[in-house]
Amino acid sequence: MPCDFYLLHDSLDNPTNLAKVARCRKELDEFHYTSATSGPAEFDEVAVAIEQAKVVLVFVTGSFVERLSGANFEDSVKKEFHHAVAVRTAANMIPVILDGLLVSKGSWGSDLEQQLGNQPCSEEWANADVDDDKCKSIVSNIITLALTTPAMKKRRKSSNTSEKFDAVAEVVVATEMGRIQRSGVYDPTPSTTSVDCCDQACDGWCDDDCDMGDCDLGGCFD
Repeated sequence: MPCDFYLLHDSLDNPTNLAKVARCRKELDEFHYTSATSGPAEFDEVAVAIEQAKVVLVFVTGSFVERLSGANFEDSVKKEFHHAVAVRTAANMIPVILDGLLVSKGSWGSDLEQQLGNQPCSEEWANADVDDDKCKSIVSNIITLALTTPAMKKRRKSSNTSEKFDAVAEVVVATEMGRIQRSGVYDPTPSTTSVDCCDQACDGWCDDDCDMGDCDLGGCFD
């Protein structure tokens, strides 16, 4: 099922780190974001969950780094991480550091540093307790980072476009002259002003790469 975030972590990590992952998921839900996470499911199911997520949060702990850097290519951490890089790309992955000893990216190990070393990351939980009052603020800041990713920008644009399509559809009216006109405000009086482009019809909603700029709403009317 499509979701906003996939929480990639070592499911065998210590209870403190697992509690932070669970708290993060709880706060995401309270911010009305959907999420999925690592679990006992078969890899094929996990792979689909990763593919359907917009952003992958990578929870960086000592155990996670050790497993990712290990020689076992069947390790679930290694498989999930490299699948996420392949299908979501590093641009849509955010490291969330849970261990104060791993704040320096030079301590991440070759795979993690090579793939995500240039990505912005969240460090606030490295020295915060799972019950800390700052947890909601920490997750809010993670969401802020996520909103800068290509996948989330596309999600927001798609949502806005849908809302604006509905808004424009509501003001498509038939006048007594049988003309169909599209305007920002309903006016039963026939318009004497031509609409020359989608930017005018959308009242400034369109931008260079917006589908509405290509007149997907039905073309411009003279």
